[in-house]
Amino acid sequence: MAAAAVPAVSNKFQAPLDASQFDMGVTLGTGSFGRVRFATHKATTTYWAIKILKKAEIIRLQQAQEKDK
Repeated sequence: MAAAAVPAVSNKFQAPLDASQFDMGVTLGTGSFGRVRFATHKATTTYWAIKILKKAEIIRLQQAQEKDK
């Protein structure tokens, strides 16, 4: 069985990336901490899956973990 070719990872994207640099598309999935959306990078037209987290929920859980220590 022949192995499928895997494209090389590009390092051309430098942090910080900003939501304004993307055209957001449909929601691909949801979970307890947020959702994953399909997006297209405006400058390069590359496709991305972007995880959008609920900041308030993460902070609440971190505070609960610190309290338990």
